[in-house]
Amino acid sequence: VRGVTMIRDTPGYRAMSKIEGTYDDFQSTFKSKRRWHLRNCNRKLGELSDVSMYWLTGEKATEEQLDTFMEVEMLGYKGREGGNAILLSESHVAVKRALTRRLSQLGLLEWHMLQADGKTIAINLGMKMDGTLYLFKHAYDEAYKGLSPGSLLFERVLRRAFESDDTDAVDWMNDLPFLSYWNVEKTRLYTGYFVPNRALPLLLGYLPTRLRMSLRESEQARALYTTLKEYRQRLGARRES
Repeated sequence: VRGVTMIRDTPGYRAMSKIEGTYDDFQSTFKSKRRWHLRNCNRKLGELSDVSMYWLTGEKATEEQLDTFMEVEMLGYKGREGGNAILLSESHVAVKRALTRRLSQLGLLEWHMLQADGKTIAINLGMKMDGTLYLFKHAYDEAYKGLSPGSLLFERVLRRAFESDDTDAVDWMNDLPFLSYWNVEKTRLYTGYFVPNRALPLLLGYLPTRLRMSLRESEQARALYTTLKEYRQRLGARRES
């Protein structure tokens, strides 16, 4: 492209689950400890009252369910002081309302809700397009963390995907540590930056981006990044397991 400089960055990976065969075949690839954990959590879930799953798609999936999502998210670690729950930022609320409203208008929006004891204990915000289910965000009530409600919801989402005839893949939209439990496949992410060949954009856009990439590639920066990432992964795995 004339008049611009392109920078290609590789910030990380995203996780995908291909929907092939049956869910039982897919689950058989899990480690025995993981299968036991899911059975145990399902047993605990069965001891609660009013257990149900809700799948809101098409015309039934609207912007209104965002309120439920935000309320549940506040009941988890993201809702604590210093967290990044949607309700903690007016701009994030506005963005998510605009997103869910538009996806609903296009007929792409999906809400998956696991309920027990008369309330939602885990919820997904997603969309279905061209055979792929995209899971943008998820939240769960930490009061029920002893039965891993997030994992139980994901289990039902995946089972439903395998049983449907219109889902070829589940795109998790991230590479969070707990996804390793689900035997996901990882694909490399690429980000392209196009900076106009003018003094100010090169100074404020090109140079900071190249500097950030160089620091990430240096040996000391990589070591620090790896240490912080491993700590975050261990912390995230404890929260989701």
